[in-house]
Amino acid sequence: MYRAVTRNIEVQVRPFYLEDRSDPSENRYVWGYQITIDNQSDEFVQLLSRYWHITDGAGRVEEVRGPGVVGDQPELNPGDSYQYTSGCPLSTPSGFMVGHYTMRNKRGETFDIAIPAFSLDLPGTRDGELASFSPFTGRNARQGNEGRRWLVRLSSTHMTETRRATIHQ
Repeated sequence: MYRAVTRNIEVQVRPFYLEDRSDPSENRYVWGYQITIDNQSDEFVQLLSRYWHITDGAGRVEEVRGPGVVGDQPELNPGDSYQYTSGCPLSTPSGFMVGHYTMRNKRGETFDIAIPAFSLDLPGTRDGELASFSPFTGRNARQGNEGRRWLVRLSSTHMTETRRATIHQ
C-alpha cells in the first residue's frame, strides 16, 4: 500500500497486475489500482480533476489530465472516504505512476493533493525492474552499471519513496 497525506486528506493506492487482460507476447501489460481518498480534515472538499504522470520501464512518459475520476467528482465531508478502481496499460513489464487531484473546498479555494508514486511491477519482479531507467531523466541506467546497487527515489511534491534495486544486464 502506498500513501500520501496533503492538508489532512489521505490518498492510499493499492496496485495489482491484471494477468487476464495482459499479453506479454504482444508487449501488453495491464495493471489495476484501487484508490481510497480519506478526508481527515475538518472541511468539505470536492475532487474536481486528476493529473497522472505515467512512466514505463523504457522511460517513456505519458501525462493524463481530466475531470474527476471514473466519471465522478466526489464530494467528501469531514470523515468521509471515497474509493474507486481504475487501470493502466503499459508496453513494458514495469513502470510507475504519480500524480495529484485538484480539490475545492466550500470557500471556493482550489488546491492539489498528492497521489503517491507507486510502482507497477510484474509479480516476482518488484526489485530491480523499476531501476532500469532514471525517473528524472528517462535515460536507461543499465549500461555500465550492471550489479551496482542503486537507491531509486520516486518523488512528488509531497512525498518521497526510496527503494533499493540492483541493475541487471
